[in-house]
Amino acid sequence: MYCLLLITLTTALIHGANMPTPQPHPFLLCTREQFPELQARAEREPWRAMRADALARAATGPASASAMDLHQYLGAVALAYILDEPHRATHRERVVTAIVNRLEKVVFDETQAHAGVVPPLGAAFVAILALDIVYPDLTPEAIAACEAVIEKQITKIARTGGWASGRYGTHGTWDIYRGIRREPDDRYFQDFTNQMTDDGFSTVSPAYAFARLGAGQDRPQKCAYADVLEFTGIDRRYYNNDRLKKFFRWLNSASVTPARQFHLFGDVSPHWSVPRSPLLWRVGRFDRQAAASAAWLLAGQKPPGHILSYILMTEPLPEPVVPRSQLFKDGGAVFRETPDSSDSLGGLLYNITERDEWHTHEEVNGLSLAAYGNRLLVNGGWLDDPTRPPFMNNTVALNGHRHAKRTGAGIVEGLLADGFDYACGDSGAALAAGTFFRSFILVHGRPGLPGYFLVCDEITAPPDMKTHVYWQTASTNEPTVVADRREYRSAVNHHARVPGVSLTTFFGTEPVQVTTAKLPSGLLDRDPQAGHHFRLEAVYATGPAPILTVLFPHTVQQPLPGALARIAGAGCHGARVGADDVLVSDGITAARRDEMQFVARLVVSRADGFYFARAGRTFRRSTVGFESAKPVSIFMDGTTGAATTPAASQVTVYHPHVTGVRLDKAALNPRETGAGWMRFDLPPGTHSIELLTER
Repeated sequence: MYCLLLITLTTALIHGANMPTPQPHPFLLCTREQFPELQARAEREPWRAMRADALARAATGPASASAMDLHQYLGAVALAYILDEPHRATHRERVVTAIVNRLEKVVFDETQAHAGVVPPLGAAFVAILALDIVYPDLTPEAIAACEAVIEKQITKIARTGGWASGRYGTHGTWDIYRGIRREPDDRYFQDFTNQMTDDGFSTVSPAYAFARLGAGQDRPQKCAYADVLEFTGIDRRYYNNDRLKKFFRWLNSASVTPARQFHLFGDVSPHWSVPRSPLLWRVGRFDRQAAASAAWLLAGQKPPGHILSYILMTEPLPEPVVPRSQLFKDGGAVFRETPDSSDSLGGLLYNITERDEWHTHEEVNGLSLAAYGNRLLVNGGWLDDPTRPPFMNNTVALNGHRHAKRTGAGIVEGLLADGFDYACGDSGAALAAGTFFRSFILVHGRPGLPGYFLVCDEITAPPDMKTHVYWQTASTNEPTVVADRREYRSAVNHHARVPGVSLTTFFGTEPVQVTTAKLPSGLLDRDPQAGHHFRLEAVYATGPAPILTVLFPHTVQQPLPGALARIAGAGCHGARVGADDVLVSDGITAARRDEMQFVARLVVSRADGFYFARAGRTFRRSTVGFESAKPVSIFMDGTTGAATTPAASQVTVYHPHVTGVRLDKAALNPRETGAGWMRFDLPPGTHSIELLTER
């Protein structure tokens, strides 16, 4: 008898060593000891409003039988349980009833694709969190009933498969709840971080970046599983991850236009908008700079009463910081005029270098433009292969062929200066038979001339191949031909918020042919609201000189600056835009136009000392300009500007009153000086320039 008892105890001890140690509940997002502090938050905003919202939602019940409404209800009731002590028993019973009676009726079915997998798992994820919170006040029978429903429902969905993070988030949280997972979840971490470039730029689309990691209203588990892993201490690779910090900065600033609409690239429908997710409000957990951008993005909105917003938002969003122009070498360039106005011009040059996936389009060096409260261009839209080819997006194709890759070589150079933004993207291996560099410029508005966009495409391809440049105008009307193969005007009325906006597309380089076509703005079988738009397609013979396009948005209040005109000179051609001369050449031979002389691929100049040269060796206009031993890209507006160069060079600047030069705010010792000029060493990289003058 003694021997049998000893064997039994030994066996129990051995098995017990392998059994999970029970955790005291709650422990997934908060502990019982934190309840007083959570209750105290409700004495100030925004938690006071969240408390009121949670109590109201808990009293009225789910808005419908949908999985999304169930997760919002459970999140509110669990919060009410923490905050509303006098009625804690009522809220406890509401959680149990919602799980046992309502989650039981949610359809978990892989054959229904996304609708049968991700939203149901989202509801189950919040159900697990809610059960964890009310657990200490439940009877063993109530706990068993809730756990049985959750277990039965989520096991209908395999742990791996499509929408991977949606599976990992719910199954992983359930494993933590049961004490099974005590180690980091590497599959989830890889899936989470693979959705962005190293510098934080989304590789899919702004819409999917928000839906997955923002996170969308119907898929909280995709992102909030990271918060569970962090709080439990099982995996603390998220809040202090540099790539994620950069991503959330990008998400809350560079992913949207000045009017807070999605920039259109990748899989995104033109009628979608930024979701009102509880998780948007806890971005400060990752980065305070991103939180300041979120304060701008979410201006005028209040966080919902939900455990994910209330518990995870530990301090109010800081003072809002208005987004500015930004360069992401592995993802793209995002430009915007500085006034914080929905009327401001904004644009995005898209060129990711890595981690493309199913929702990525063939739009290397693609563009998204916005002005006066509207988007000016659309893209292929959403969903499936018909939306992805280059001819459905704002990019280039050789002989109309599809791209070989959905990734390029990134942003190879750029300058951000007061009143002027420039970036150049390299297509890398995206085009099977050639390459193209796309220079994108935003000339900010100034008195007498509204802002506008410039695009310069430099194509390298066999001479028998034609270059097709596509412009997907945000217009449901066929463009008006102002001048054949030169100027086309489009009414911006495709999902427009503001009436009376137009876009003039001016071909500074004359195409061989321009055609228009009416195209679907997405896969209409799945997204009939996307509608149609008209595309401009310009075809060019491949040649040594770049292709210049001017895109000028205008309204009745901000009209075109008179007639746009083509201009030409020796070895160059281009366009006159108000007082600005924009010229392109082969960048090798000396070009001349009136009083201008230059060797550069692209020049933007006006008579008041404002000039820009891309990959230039020299530019002179009257008494101002520069010379460089090696090609540099340089912008000057009077005595201030910037320059970028891949290799060190000697640069001579010309200005009638120059007496010194500051580079990156530090005074230089010049190599040589003379009347009206100064020569200095320009190191590799991007630098600010200030000319010191005697006046």
